[in-house]
Amino acid sequence: MKSVVSGSSGFIGKHLIKKLEQLGHSVVPISHEKFRAFEYLKGFLTEVNPDWIFHLASYGNMYHQKDEEETFYANVVALWNLIQATKYIKYKAFINFSTSSVGLSIQTIYSVTKQMGEDLTRYYGKTKPIMSIRPYSVYGPGEADFRFIPTVFRSCLKG
Repeated sequence: MKSVVSGSSGFIGKHLIKKLEQLGHSVVPISHEKFRAFEYLKGFLTEVNPDWIFHLASYGNMYHQKDEEETFYANVVALWNLIQATKYIKYKAFINFSTSSVGLSIQTIYSVTKQMGEDLTRYYGKTKPIMSIRPYSVYGPGEADFRFIPTVFRSCLKG
């Protein structure tokens, strides 16, 4: 089995790659730069010919990520490019990672763009095995220190 993973340097991506490798998958990460050159991305993915595609790359979910243009690019355009670049690849599944933020009553540019990603996968999922999953409250070993759960634990330990 061969899997490609975008967002491979992120919290979930690192854990996913470890698990896929334990399951015997050959894992090929996709860097952010590859999304900006569509023909290169298409050639790269055609050559890799993955069985599984995991799209975890995103922008705007961290408090310091405020660039709205980059948020739209990372969460909508990069996903669109990935879907288009794999149009003729016969993969087993294409799994896009969304966010629980799409269900918030007050939307942000991040949650709106992630909803757009869900809509894209829903549309293309009619003809290809593409879907979005929406994780909630992801935490664990290796989580960034500034995230909520590590902050709570530090606060408790310091009294």
